[in-house]
Amino acid sequence: MGLVSGCSKDSGDGADGKKTTTTAATVTTTKPVPLDDSASDLELAYLSTDASGTTVFLTDGKGSETDVVAKVKGRAEALTWSPDGSKLLLDGDAGTEDFDLQVVDAETGTVTSLAPSATSNEGGASWSPDGTRVAFFSNRDGGFAGYVVPVAGGDPVRVTPPEAKGVADLVWSPAGTQLAFSTSAEVNSDVWTVAPDGSNARKVSTVPGSTQPRWSPDGKLLAISAQPLGAETSGIFTLDPTTGTSERIADTQYHDGFPVWSVDGRSVFFVSAVPNDDAEGGSADDLYRIDVDGGKPEAITSDPISIESELQPSPNGKLIVFSVQRLGDKEVFVANADGTGAIPISRAPERSDSWGAWRLPHPRRGRRRRVSRRRPCSTSGGRGRRTPGAAGGSRSAAPCSRRRPAAG
Repeated sequence: MGLVSGCSKDSGDGADGKKTTTTAATVTTTKPVPLDDSASDLELAYLSTDASGTTVFLTDGKGSETDVVAKVKGRAEALTWSPDGSKLLLDGDAGTEDFDLQVVDAETGTVTSLAPSATSNEGGASWSPDGTRVAFFSNRDGGFAGYVVPVAGGDPVRVTPPEAKGVADLVWSPAGTQLAFSTSAEVNSDVWTVAPDGSNARKVSTVPGSTQPRWSPDGKLLAISAQPLGAETSGIFTLDPTTGTSERIADTQYHDGFPVWSVDGRSVFFVSAVPNDDAEGGSADDLYRIDVDGGKPEAITSDPISIESELQPSPNGKLIVFSVQRLGDKEVFVANADGTGAIPISRAPERSDSWGAWRLPHPRRGRRRRVSRRRPCSTSGGRGRRTPGAAGGSRSAAPCSRRRPAAG
């Protein structure tokens, strides 16, 4: 299952006993799997960057209508919605070398700095479940540590202890009673938990190289990436933060990381870096899904030279949004949760699109000013490649992506 593109393979003996060859971009079923109908009822935001700055766009799950929410200076990343869907949080550099947190009002487009600092970098931000606070890491006091700040305003409070070095990946538990975070020392990384007021900080991981914690929907487990002593690659583990018990649930024989829980808590999505000298950075990062109770990892995407990342399941669990970088071109895709039915929902030329983030529709929410109306791209259409240029590359005019949904 999943997205595939660009290579050919021997598909075995045909009906006449001869070898047959298919290309990876060819749909191998007589009827492609469509995108789930619920995509039209859901909204998501994404970031689109060019030489002039970054635009926050709002669209539906099929990319059929796109509206401008706000524009910010410079680069931006890590876009997330507040729990009530009224605000967006991002990490942007405002055209400087330092990244700071910015809150965007989704109705008015007003952009407000959160916990600003002129001499430090902030990132890894996450909303508290009630939407009143944000946790983040910063090096404002020297090394990177974890902080909590009220969204309504006020000074950030350091919540991680001095012995926790190189803090990153701060995430709230579903009940809002704990924060999980990772630390990075010279030779190892660990996962910790701490109360939002800074009390009860403790290291909970026992497997070396533990990082990237994510809470299960019921708050009982953490999904982490870890690399045990003697192992050549990292894998995906579940971690009980109460007992410290870890269990490896996924091992693709490659470097596995960036776990994300499914909405029902029964499975975990993750990224696996498959070595390929022809790919950017020397590996093709594919998306996988693994059942927590056991089984083999299921490939969601499969492309020998592209990089898939920034995955987020939709609130109803039926869809996923993720970014695809291929040959210098980065776009946002929406697909069914198994990778079928994939379509690009960001197709603006001269721009790099990323960090799709879902929110639930609300009947009282107004839509922003419409900037385009379009039908979803046909999977049979073509798309030009991006070539280097002063504004982040130029693309030949073509209506659709070359990538197609694979067999269902």
